[in-house]
Amino acid sequence: MALVNVQEKWSERNGSFEQTNVLGAQQGSATRVFTVLYDAGGTSRQLDAIDAAGIPNIGALHPDGYTWLACRRKRAVPLGPLLFNVICEYWGKDSPLTEPAEKYWEDATSTEPTDRDGDGALLTNTVGHPVTGLSKSVSDPVYVFRQNEASYPAATMQAYWNRVNSDVFKTWGANQARMLPITAQRRDDGTIYYWPTTYRIQFRTDGWNHRYPNEGKFYRPTAGAPFISARDTAYGPKVLLNADGTMLNGNGAEDPGGDPSVWITRPVYPEIAFAPLGIS
Repeated sequence: MALVNVQEKWSERNGSFEQTNVLGAQQGSATRVFTVLYDAGGTSRQLDAIDAAGIPNIGALHPDGYTWLACRRKRAVPLGPLLFNVICEYWGKDSPLTEPAEKYWEDATSTEPTDRDGDGALLTNTVGHPVTGLSKSVSDPVYVFRQNEASYPAATMQAYWNRVNSDVFKTWGANQARMLPITAQRRDDGTIYYWPTTYRIQFRTDGWNHRYPNEGKFYRPTAGAPFISARDTAYGPKVLLNADGTMLNGNGAEDPGGDPSVWITRPVYPEIAFAPLGIS
């Protein structure tokens, strides 16, 4: 009770292809049919025929050289007690790395501290001292870029997570684009593993900075003089300062008719060039 012969039927070899995206990627299917002959019957000859020597294994690539066209299903059709047609069905598509990136815009809204009113004027009390502890709702545009990558983007995550751009990115200047958490998930298409990776970039016109008034518990009575305590001043224990450390407007307070408060700006996040990411 042995296998006698396995022969491919060339007349039933067929296939088809179609374009799947604007980049010209393809998907397709194909069929190969083999006759399998035994010299004696058995209770499971149809299953034996499916895995007979010479029949392609599940996952085997099509012999015509298409690296994405693999054998996905096999089935045996009896032509007699000892003779079977084994039909091998192939299908697949170009590498998922050839799929175009997804691009779209979202928004992000957060509550941020504020020291200015809607017209840009400093928020002060009736004696001109700045008011703190107020907040406002801020909405920012968020650009989403999703593409399939060949491997887990660990190095990219480490380099760009919680960084801002040092170069012009999508017409936005340096320190205006912030990289939000990069996410990735491993998938397979039956032939290879790949990683759909999502980049989300949040933009802010004012940049990503700490902004705080130049104030303190000490001041210089004159430029270059030693610091003295502001505790006993009219506006102590903290006073507003000029850039040289002297009291703003001579009394350490905001004066509508005097000099405006000095504000200090410091970056929140480190900078890195976004251009090497290839995000468009």
